[in-house]
Amino acid sequence: MIKLDEKLSNIFEKATSVTGVGKVTALFLICYTNEFTMYETPRQLACYCGVVPFEYTSGKSVRAKPRVHFMANKKLKKQLHMCPYQP
Repeated sequence: MIKLDEKLSNIFEKATSVTGVGKVTALFLICYTNEFTMYETPRQLACYCGVVPFEYTSGKSVRAKPRVHFMANKKLKKQLHMCPYQP
């Protein structure tokens, strides 16, 4: 199905060219982000994927340890954390 659509094939090739991102992770990213069109900045995508923890603060006090927002996509977060890092 990816090979039939030129745009989707191009996005898939770019996603899999990133070190550590395989076919399954690229498919997850393409499906859950609507072909990377849902978010304008990398920061928004990182927040949606759940890889950016936020700490609960009030003024100068830190009241809890940093946590991922409850609205983050947990399946996508799990898939991204399974990607091996190769320097």
